[in-house]
Amino acid sequence: MSTFRRPIYVNPSSSTTTSAASPRALAFHQQFPGYAPSPLVPLPAVAEELGVRAVYLKQESNRFGLPSFKVLGASWAIYQAIRSFVQLPEGASLDTLIERVRAQSAPITLLAATEGNHGRAVARVAQQMSLQCRIYVPCTMHVYTQEKIRSEGAEVVVVDGDYDHAVETAAKAANQMSQGILVQDTALEGYEEIPAWVVEGYATLLQEADAQLHALGLQNSLVVAPVGVGSFAEAVARYYKSRDTPATVVAVEPDTAPSLTHSLQQGHPSSVITSPSIMAGMNCGTVSSAAWPLLRQLVDVCLTISDWESHCAVQDLTAQSIDSGPCGAASLAAIRRLKAEASPTSFFSPDSVILLLSTEGSRPYEVPMDVSVDDPVALTQVLTRINSSNPTLSKTQGAGESAITNYLCAWFAHRAIEHHRIETAPGRPSVVGIIRGSGGGASVMLNGHVDTVSLTTYDGDALTGHLGVKDGKEAVFGRGTLDMKGGLAAGLSALLVAREQRLAGDVMVAAVADEEDASQGTQDVIAAGWRADAGIVLEPTNMAIAHAHKGFVWVEVEILGRAAHGSQPADGVDAILNMGHLLQALREYQAQLPTDPVLGPGSLHCGVIQGGEEVSSYPASCTLTLEYRTVPVQTNEMILAELGSILKRLSDEHPDFQYREPRITLWRPSQHVPKDHPVVQQLVQLGTEVVGQPPQVQSAPFWCDAALLTEAGTPSVVFGPSGAGLHSREEWVEVDNALPGVVDAEALSSMTPQLQDDWSSLEMLPSGNLWSTQPDSTDDTTVIPPPDDFVNVSQWLAGAYRPPVPCIYCQQHRLQCLIIRTTPANPNPVTSCSSCVALFRECSLARGEKRHPAGFETVFPVFNHMHGVTEWTEEELNSASHALPVSDSQNGQAQSSHDQERKEEDGQHRPRFSRKGAKVLRDWLYRNQHTPYPTDEQKAAFAQQTGLTEKQISTWFANARRRHRMAHRTSRPSQIFRSGSPLPSSRSAALTPMERWQRSPPDQEPVSESAIQQAIAAAGTDAAWDNPSTPGGASPSSHHFASSISSIDSEPSQASSGSFSSAWSHQSESFLPFPLSDGRPRSHSRRRRPRRQSAAGSPFQCTFCVDAFRKKHDWVRHEKSVHLSLESWICSVGSGVLDLAGSGVLQCDFCGASPLTESHFSTHEFDVCADRPLSERSFRRKDHLIQHFRKFHHCTTVPALRVEACRVVTNDVQSRCGFCQLILPTWAARADHLAEHFKNGRRMADWSGDWGLDPLYQAMLRNAVLPAHRSVYVEGGS
Repeated sequence: MSTFRRPIYVNPSSSTTTSAASPRALAFHQQFPGYAPSPLVPLPAVAEELGVRAVYLKQESNRFGLPSFKVLGASWAIYQAIRSFVQLPEGASLDTLIERVRAQSAPITLLAATEGNHGRAVARVAQQMSLQCRIYVPCTMHVYTQEKIRSEGAEVVVVDGDYDHAVETAAKAANQMSQGILVQDTALEGYEEIPAWVVEGYATLLQEADAQLHALGLQNSLVVAPVGVGSFAEAVARYYKSRDTPATVVAVEPDTAPSLTHSLQQGHPSSVITSPSIMAGMNCGTVSSAAWPLLRQLVDVCLTISDWESHCAVQDLTAQSIDSGPCGAASLAAIRRLKAEASPTSFFSPDSVILLLSTEGSRPYEVPMDVSVDDPVALTQVLTRINSSNPTLSKTQGAGESAITNYLCAWFAHRAIEHHRIETAPGRPSVVGIIRGSGGGASVMLNGHVDTVSLTTYDGDALTGHLGVKDGKEAVFGRGTLDMKGGLAAGLSALLVAREQRLAGDVMVAAVADEEDASQGTQDVIAAGWRADAGIVLEPTNMAIAHAHKGFVWVEVEILGRAAHGSQPADGVDAILNMGHLLQALREYQAQLPTDPVLGPGSLHCGVIQGGEEVSSYPASCTLTLEYRTVPVQTNEMILAELGSILKRLSDEHPDFQYREPRITLWRPSQHVPKDHPVVQQLVQLGTEVVGQPPQVQSAPFWCDAALLTEAGTPSVVFGPSGAGLHSREEWVEVDNALPGVVDAEALSSMTPQLQDDWSSLEMLPSGNLWSTQPDSTDDTTVIPPPDDFVNVSQWLAGAYRPPVPCIYCQQHRLQCLIIRTTPANPNPVTSCSSCVALFRECSLARGEKRHPAGFETVFPVFNHMHGVTEWTEEELNSASHALPVSDSQNGQAQSSHDQERKEEDGQHRPRFSRKGAKVLRDWLYRNQHTPYPTDEQKAAFAQQTGLTEKQISTWFANARRRHRMAHRTSRPSQIFRSGSPLPSSRSAALTPMERWQRSPPDQEPVSESAIQQAIAAAGTDAAWDNPSTPGGASPSSHHFASSISSIDSEPSQASSGSFSSAWSHQSESFLPFPLSDGRPRSHSRRRRPRRQSAAGSPFQCTFCVDAFRKKHDWVRHEKSVHLSLESWICSVGSGVLDLAGSGVLQCDFCGASPLTESHFSTHEFDVCADRPLSERSFRRKDHLIQHFRKFHHCTTVPALRVEACRVVTNDVQSRCGFCQLILPTWAARADHLAEHFKNGRRMADWSGDWGLDPLYQAMLRNAVLPAHRSVYVEGGS
């Protein structure tokens, strides 16, 4: 957590009110179709964490079928507005209102502006009331959210601006329509009645929560409410401050939109400029004018949280099976921050009851990065992981600077640092952060560019930002670490020190775009008026001070010819040949360029030459682009005059030599600040004190933005870190004594400002020792792997890596097992360990691993592989065949093997999957589950980021989609057929073995073509593929799998399909793409389906299938195990479970290793699972979790206590009774309630409607048949 973050606002004079909630809105909502109170969920673990009596969360993930509470306010406001518009009396029914609307001669149109949920709610209500609807949204809204609004039948208008601009646009449009009504929760001047109705509608939620707590004998003492425009927060404050026993009201906002916090601190309404946030519904820059007076009076505490804190809260709630989005989880993040930073006795006591308001359900969003990082090393790593490649620099289009600028804006906002975003060209933003001085001091600007060159030229993953060792020095690796995110990170850290030191002058950091191409960012900053008394550009200089560098000029020269057919030399003039005259003249001319005493001689070179249309024609034109590297005496006019003189001389010497006048396409000035300038002298003095020796003052060979700043009136020098690899295949920035930016506090306090030119602001700039702090070994973002750690296959150290599980021979003989890279010195065509190679024996690792070290190849396990299979490519299949013995009849294969060996000897190693490379693909797939098909451009971008080939990426996504389909087949409802009709065979039964093989996920062992042909030939006689299997009968391959469930009076159970990490379903045998036995047809006797018990003898009927049971216990166990598993096992082991300091633990619980150390615990790689989505590390069976521990975490022993700690049981599943329509809050209550009906003689034939489950649990159902379809089944039918 950052120590510099925005402080919590505590209202010193909060009060109460006498305004009570109106019962009219609640009565209206109770008659609205589909009304039911939203659940109140207890959070006992959070209560224990906070040290209070109880914490409850009001879950608004399903309100009238929408994932947000917003429909409460929108529906009531629309009802009141339309009732007034059509002149109906107070209390008119909803049906009467709809009839009057339909009778209107002209349609009524509702208009609204939204960040997401409010607009969708307005669209839903408009659809139900037969109204037209138009929703205005900001251009930053996620496409997924826009489509959700359109799906409600609304017209979506995207405005070129933020939410506030969308509100203005919607209001103007409504004023121009005679039949248009603006439904907005933001009050404007002259527009306050409808926002007040919205606030009234929200009170329904609060009245429900109070009643639910009262039923438990409780009353909350504190409530946390999210703030957007303030309407919902106003409703919360008004309700809880008007009770007989008022509650403390805590308001929470995003860091990036602190409109209420800023207004409370200023004492008056004040708008703020927002930046993108995953808490989209709260990302509003202006507090509603109607809400402000009450919020100022009633809110006790107002605080902000980061996107990262909200994301962590979402994950915590998801782990407890609570459906919540970023806005909904904001209340949990807020109460945790309040507990951590406020006085312990101010708001929390052992008797406190806290109510958290979760205002929305889950939705897709980009996983944010942590903005609380202050340390410059860790900040360099974070910035490196953001792709900010320049989109106009190279042929491969880059990502642009929007993402990294959004992060920097959030970083500034998290610390309440004044910042200004500058974006003259869409997608090319820059940002300036500033710490204002007390006055009277000189100002300084730290300039750093955020764009990088292309990622395609980088070997491996360019975005890792990992710590490592290079030439014996600690370094951060990745594209842009040296050029120049390391320097930028140091400048940001320096800005924090400047704020603590309270300097006299202003200190600003300009993070600019496009320096690698056209310097658009620095030009935008200058054009916006930003100036300083001195500037320091943080480009890498190896800790030298660069006070001068050359400029450059790009000149285009076109030589003209005459086009003609190649067979007619008399008619043509060759422009390309004539260009040769100019090239020779330029060779002589460059020796005459002027020389500067500091920068040396000027230079020129020919950059690009283009000419001709086709080979068979004389070229009519040839264009040459020159680059001059200029010294101060060279001007643009001088260069053009000299070139013009050369061209005229050539024209006089050669009659057919013609040309166009040269023109300058781009130029940048040279840079020179004298060595005796105060900024140079101050840097030399500080560098001497901090580093121990004066830094060198010299000129730089490259051009940078310092020249533009100096030309604009900000004298600037270049000073930055050490490292290597600019624009090359590997780039790194040194850590120790390398990066400038953070101030040594002692050096700061000892410096005396110069009286003539106050450069005191510069005292915080150079500090070589600030990076000498050792990284925290408990922080996975800063841990440096030990030198002998070869496990990470993405980094080959000494040509080898250690597999997580040694080969069989090394395990038996206790040998060191290292997998060695295939090189000319080691021409092994297959993977082998060094010990087996030395002993001339076949290594068991040559058969391939199910899993690469520290990687997850597959999202879900597939057939016969609990933990996934390797993603094979064609090259890998070919190379795998090289391990087979070569006979004389296999000369072709032998030749292929030799070819492969030659490729490997030439250094052409195929890329392999690494954990970090696969994580890029998994993260994209997790965010785009609704459209999991990347475009060719996206695949090319993935190839740049991961180092994989596009074919490997396509194969990975194809496999992931197959596994996803397999995992979700179990949630599909069974098809219903007429009574007495035979159960149809599966879709795969109609396919040939070849077709089944083609549609199946790839398995670990390649299948030979001859085996496929034999399978096709046997397809007509193999009864195992033709006979349809019944749910009760044993399938031909069922003997390969143990039953996962046993239940008295139930049919034989199916293999568990409930685990999110298992692709097996109850129908898995019907989808097998290959025979599970040796391929020979076998005869299997069909087992008879058990006779069902009579209804009288088995009163407890399954609500999901046609089974019945004598005992309640058997019935409950059957439904929980076969149809809806409410028990899950989550891999959540962390280093916190081990007290390494004082517990006296001598052995590792998971492998028995001794002594137990943190470095050993990290080898189990539990942190890898912690970074993965919850759905990918959750299991529905304990034995699956244990196998996961053994396979992925190398656990030889699995303690029962550790496994039990991973168990999560969900009981708070809301459902409905189909006999009496009662809403049942828990699964246990459902079992008791339905059991009474069954004892009283009710049967499933009497059931009406569905089960009333939330969509989350509806999707988890397996083998379920809707109760309404039960009548079509007959005894012995399906």
